[in-house]
Amino acid sequence: MDRSSPGRGAVATFAVALLLLAVGILGASGVAAAQASPIYVDEGAQDSAAKCAGAAYDSIQAAVDDAAAGDTVVVCDGTYTEEVTIDKELTLEVNPGSDVDLVGAGPGAGETAITVDADGVVVDGFNVTDYGTAVTASDAGDVLVANLNVTDAEEGVDVSATGSNDVSNVTVRRSTFDSVTTGLLFRVTDGAVMRNATAFRNVVNDSDTGVLLDDSATPAENRLRDLEIRQNLITNSSTDGIRATSTTDTTGIRVTRNFFDGNAVAVRNENTATDLTAWLNHWGDDSGPSSASGTVTDPRTTAAADGTGDPVSEDVLFDPWLGQGACTDAQLVNVTDRSIEFFDEAVRLSELQPTCVWDRAGLPFRADDDDAATSVRNLDVFFRTDSADVPANRPRLSVYQQGDELALRFESTTGADTSRFADEDTQLLVVRGEEVDTDFEVGLDNETGEGRLTVDAASVRVVDTPQLDADGELSQSFTPASAGDYTFVLVTNDFGPGVAVEGSNEISVDGGITVVGVESIPVQNEGAAANTVDPSYPAGSNVTFTLDSNLRDATTNHSVLLYNESQFADSRLVIQADGDLSEVVTGDLSSASVTVDRSISNLSGVVRAEVGFSALGFEVAAGDRSGRVDPSPLVDSAAGEFGLDDQVEERTTDDATPVNGSIVVVQADGNEETVDVETFRNFSTGTYRWIYVAQEGSEVSSTTGEVDLTTPTATPTPTTPTPTEEPGDGGDGGGGGGGGVGGGGAAGVVEFADRVLLNDTVEAGRSIAVRVDLSNFDPSQGRITLNLTANGELVSQRTVAVAASSDRTVFVRHRFGEAGTYTLALNGVELGSVTVTPGPTGSPTRTPTPGVTPEVTPTPEPSPEVTPTPEATPTGTAGPTPTLPEGPGAPTGTEVIIGFVLVLGLLAAVGIVVYVLPAP
Repeated sequence: MDRSSPGRGAVATFAVALLLLAVGILGASGVAAAQASPIYVDEGAQDSAAKCAGAAYDSIQAAVDDAAAGDTVVVCDGTYTEEVTIDKELTLEVNPGSDVDLVGAGPGAGETAITVDADGVVVDGFNVTDYGTAVTASDAGDVLVANLNVTDAEEGVDVSATGSNDVSNVTVRRSTFDSVTTGLLFRVTDGAVMRNATAFRNVVNDSDTGVLLDDSATPAENRLRDLEIRQNLITNSSTDGIRATSTTDTTGIRVTRNFFDGNAVAVRNENTATDLTAWLNHWGDDSGPSSASGTVTDPRTTAAADGTGDPVSEDVLFDPWLGQGACTDAQLVNVTDRSIEFFDEAVRLSELQPTCVWDRAGLPFRADDDDAATSVRNLDVFFRTDSADVPANRPRLSVYQQGDELALRFESTTGADTSRFADEDTQLLVVRGEEVDTDFEVGLDNETGEGRLTVDAASVRVVDTPQLDADGELSQSFTPASAGDYTFVLVTNDFGPGVAVEGSNEISVDGGITVVGVESIPVQNEGAAANTVDPSYPAGSNVTFTLDSNLRDATTNHSVLLYNESQFADSRLVIQADGDLSEVVTGDLSSASVTVDRSISNLSGVVRAEVGFSALGFEVAAGDRSGRVDPSPLVDSAAGEFGLDDQVEERTTDDATPVNGSIVVVQADGNEETVDVETFRNFSTGTYRWIYVAQEGSEVSSTTGEVDLTTPTATPTPTTPTPTEEPGDGGDGGGGGGGGVGGGGAAGVVEFADRVLLNDTVEAGRSIAVRVDLSNFDPSQGRITLNLTANGELVSQRTVAVAASSDRTVFVRHRFGEAGTYTLALNGVELGSVTVTPGPTGSPTRTPTPGVTPEVTPTPEPSPEVTPTPEATPTGTAGPTPTLPEGPGAPTGTEVIIGFVLVLGLLAAVGIVVYVLPAP
């Protein structure tokens, strides 16, 4: 930056830069004034504006005298040699596009161009030269002085409070002061008080003192309250850029985000009893300020003023400064890397409002699982780093109860050493919503200089928390008053007041903060009650539950998830993201790639959902399906909260295995219900975990328990003779001895293990195929008839046999003759849709009525031919068992989303800051 004295044109350029400065956040608002018909003043210079030509006044003072309170006086082009006094609420402004000069008799004459002696006055747009003082506002509140260009004066704008007056809301903004002895003065005398005064985006050049702060009131205490000197350019002051006198209590004064250059001393505090806050200023060089005398240190951080910028005096809080950089620690991430031009300096938004995120913040901060109303073991979740897979520190999935106190703990864990934050001051941000969107919009309010965090939530509050201990750890109790999803954000206050709630979904950030901990929990309305009728059941039978939501006796959705707990808890999920971590934090991963490796191949079981269900992170799509469920939506649902759907690459590990489990969702007229949950005979035996979640309107409840699955019960042998079984079918693969003659006794029960549509796009005239995996656990051969339908019409049928105690894989095929889209089902269970494109000769495309004569596929069964029989089902279950296709080709609309099983929104809250972790 050029340290030479800028002329009037250069100063005007700086002013334009200020006016055009935009960080894309909040605009500034001025002091509102009552609107009335404007009164025009034209001294006869023939202003081209039509309304100026008919002006009734050629004197500004005459127009002001005749104006009523609340009027607007508009001054047209010309030079006016007046001293104007405003003694009523009034707006005095220059006509848009006009150039109005107020010219005095010289700085030594002691004249004042404009004197404000009333509240609610606006002075806007004048060029003022050769006066003792450009504008004086004494004992007047709600005053705005803006867009002045003052040259060759003793004082620019003098704001004062005297006697016993309490003056508030005076702002001087976007004005330039060139070759003015003292640019801006804020003075308090006697027993007066001045509060909420602001100097904002002004340019002061070539003064003795740029800004003078003088509190000579008695008694000597905080009389200048909430005084802000913000975003000003102060250059080439021969004495001080900003000076607080020795009697000025600086407790309520803040000098921030200003640019100093070429000043003898940039900021001087002559009061050794109180420190003057002056952080986040640019001192003329990125290295920071130099010392006005000796070696000056920051009273708070003890940083030395040993840079090459403008000097600073003792008793000034100058650290941190603009140009120093924010979030420079290797483990800290800026929430934005955006830069803006500010007085020819490129300044990062993150420096103007330092908001950093510790890249391990999702690991060490947890709610105590022992305080949960419902808690189950989690699978092992890891985040991949350059050196190792770091555990996510989420051993359990928990739901908490409204009105019950819970403990939040911030403590060191693998990959996250909290001792680096020892003895730091903290605050806790608590966000609640039915479904919290944890994407925070980050911005800067240019008017206040504060950061703004906006989140879509039902409520936001700030809890003052204690200082971290010597190990950087903390324990804080919290009682959720309402149900919903809660996200807790623990921040350290690096400097300044920290965070405060400005509205239902907006948080202000004043000073510098670092997000060090993030936790998310679901909170329910009530604890539910549920039991199984029996403590154990044979695999293949229905497990019967008696349910009571403990909510209102009204229409209630009851959902039960039954799964093999050890299979799930022994599984592993590894998350890795390539790209800048700041993209993860801000929800912008356009250049990143997220990979999820899972050791769960599928959920093997039955899903019967009368209605779609979503509560406490437990999500199930409506419909009936069974078999091997593609689990990728589980990860997609968590990643989707951060806009990651398009970037996630999901992979199964080589050792991936299924998890046995089933889900039932029913809608009942009341809070009590009895529900049967199906199991397969091929389910592993052992202890199964069940989770019951109920939803009545917006209220939810849950509970959990265990039940044992034992060895399947053999099919009973009747006492009457049965027909001799035909020889088994040895073809189509699978089987374990499909040939031979079945032994005596009842026919075995054949069950579906899986059924998958292998191709969802074919040309007309070519075959589609459905793979069907069958199991027979009984000691006798069993048979089943497979019926394939397209748009509800039978198109293929075959009957197959499965040998005793064997598995078998067969294929059902059909060739479509016409192009179109067909919905396929096997034995009444939807498989998905297939698109048939025109063949080489061009078949017409049509909508989904197949109109195909049912074609019975020849069955390689030995004679005698068996009459088709209904499909056998698990014991105690009527009707066919539905299936869902597996794998990446699974049709849309048939996926099961079970967020509660795989880390839910809990994983999402972790993901906001720790999808990637650098090596510890």
